[in-house]
Amino acid sequence: MAGINEFTKLMLHLEGADTSTTFTDDSGQSHTVTATSDAQIDTAQFKFGSSSCLFSGTGITAAGEDFIQSDSHADFNFSGTPFTIDWRIMYNLTTNLRTLFFTSVNPGFGLLHRFDTDSKLHWYLSSNDASHDIANAVAGTKATWNTGQWYHEAITWDGTNYRMFVDGTVDLTIANGTSLANNSHAIRIGALDATDYGVNGWIDEFRVQKGEAVWTANFVPPTEAYSGTAAVLTSGFYKSMMGVGL
Repeated sequence: MAGINEFTKLMLHLEGADTSTTFTDDSGQSHTVTATSDAQIDTAQFKFGSSSCLFSGTGITAAGEDFIQSDSHADFNFSGTPFTIDWRIMYNLTTNLRTLFFTSVNPGFGLLHRFDTDSKLHWYLSSNDASHDIANAVAGTKATWNTGQWYHEAITWDGTNYRMFVDGTVDLTIANGTSLANNSHAIRIGALDATDYGVNGWIDEFRVQKGEAVWTANFVPPTEAYSGTAAVLTSGFYKSMMGVGL
């Protein structure tokens, strides 16, 4: 299905050979993504294709947490810009304050998502890279999570509201017109840092859209991997032929 277009700034299908630490960005932006600790391609579990990324994090204050991280780039400066980040995830553990991802020069600020002790997803959002002034541990509603099950998760901001979705259903809405911090920092996936809050499970089909809030209400999650070519979709000729608005 479509889904890779002129707004796509990072697209990780997380395909590759088992145990590989090569992560290809298929957004057309050619961002470099590197692995820390034991983060690796795993062919035993996947939502789409034939592999995903395995993270074997042990949780709070434990050395050797796994994560993958993009380069630092203006593509990841979301200040004043609608955005969408979505991914597939299968949890092996849903305890011990496990962090999925964040973007910030300071660990824990920018945009942060993690499980807390109530088994709900808590969100932390910062406009200044120094405090959680937009949202500080604001919990979603879903409190029951199954291990061994793939979930689609997403966060969008349309300039007025932040919305967090689980399997296409709004789990949390934060009414706030303040955008994320004005930064161009890396996106880290899988842990807060090398010693804290690691995810234990698998992530697949991680996508970053900058310039559009793809979803603002409940939706049916995609049933196939995203496809398309950003370089092609940005051309005026292609858009006119396909009837896409210029």
